[in-house]
Amino acid sequence: MNKVILLNYYSDQNVKRKKELIFCVNKNLNLNFVNKVYIFVEKKEETEDLKRLKNSKKIKFIITNKKRILTKDLFDYIRINIKKSSIVIMMSCDIFLKDSKNWANIEKKFFLKGYKDKILLGIR
Repeated sequence: MNKVILLNYYSDQNVKRKKELIFCVNKNLNLNFVNKVYIFVEKKEETEDLKRLKNSKKIKFIITNKKRILTKDLFDYIRINIKKSSIVIMMSCDIFLKDSKNWANIEKKFFLKGYKDKILLGIR
């Protein structure tokens, strides 16, 4: 099953914070179970921070022309652009997931049990 991450990235003026955000994005790009990472940015220039990362081929940039996107914007994007059979993980760009074998079968162990509609949303 296709597993994708959606997150909003911004190029922070604080160099330490910017490095932290890039580190987190990079950790998520290197997850074995993730097929694609959709990164929402306000301006095209912000994509430059991430284009040199090792697995940048997994990235699809979405230029929003908005300072910050809302969760509603992500849901609207998913509804129109992501296959219904995908597992979508929405998260803040300063969060990264652990690369665990458990993610390989998440659809059987989590999504196909109990209620039909579920969401994974990583926020602080």
